[in-house]
Amino acid sequence: MEADADDQLADGDDVVERLRRSSLHVHEHMAAKVPDSELEARNLGLVESNLEGGLPVVGALSAELLLAGGRSATVRLTHETAHQNVELEDGRTARLPTADHLIVRDGLHELARLLAPLVRESRPGDEQ
Repeated sequence: MEADADDQLADGDDVVERLRRSSLHVHEHMAAKVPDSELEARNLGLVESNLEGGLPVVGALSAELLLAGGRSATVRLTHETAHQNVELEDGRTARLPTADHLIVRDGLHELARLLAPLVRESRPGDEQ
């Protein structure tokens, strides 16, 4: 007997959550064992190789975070700081812990990969 859609969705969500937790543990391990200078060099190398290969890279990202009580906060991540420093709307800057930076880095590369076809499709005057 096949599971209904709700059961399949719940099972899928469970698998995704387990993978997310596993990824978090891997990033925490890398952050603890690999010097920051090597991680930064690796990140810069990844950005350069993606660009050389014609793949997009997120240059900057501004995000509005919705907070409890109807409040919000805007944060900005930029390529200039390897997406490690978070610019807060009140002018302060906070540096992401290394493990969190690795997760953000991977997420931004995935975002660029997902959005690239949309950007290519939407450019006026491009021949396909």
